[in-house]
Amino acid sequence: MKLSKPRTLVMALSVLVLFPASPLLEAQQLAEKRGSDNIEVVAHLPLGRQVSDIEIEQNLKRPYAYVARQNGGMDIIDLSIPEKAEVLHRWRIEDMDLHVGSAGKDIKIFEWEGRHYVVLSVQFRQGGPDADLGAIVFDVEGLP
Repeated sequence: MKLSKPRTLVMALSVLVLFPASPLLEAQQLAEKRGSDNIEVVAHLPLGRQVSDIEIEQNLKRPYAYVARQNGGMDIIDLSIPEKAEVLHRWRIEDMDLHVGSAGKDIKIFEWEGRHYVVLSVQFRQGGPDADLGAIVFDVEGLP
């Protein structure tokens, strides 16, 4: 059975009337809303586009966040005053041009014998001086 153009137009219009676009528009407005109702942004610290992992200390006496950087290192963020978060320390691997691959992939925090450590996993390809290097361990006990 072949439908005529006017009949097809009537059917298309009836679909639009039966299924209005208002729920779609509401969803679009919700997507534009930034943040979450139960989370409040108190500070913003632009670190660039090469962040690969973030770990936050769970011990409230140690208000630090550790940020793995794909461009060869790690940043330590001081969160003691959340409204004034600041980069406390930036570590970068020396002579990054010699290293082929990603210098910061993942971060893990651990405590051993009363001291605090951060492990930064790295992944370098063959052809550089550190092809066999898999992780760098930082002693972060002495942070202010």
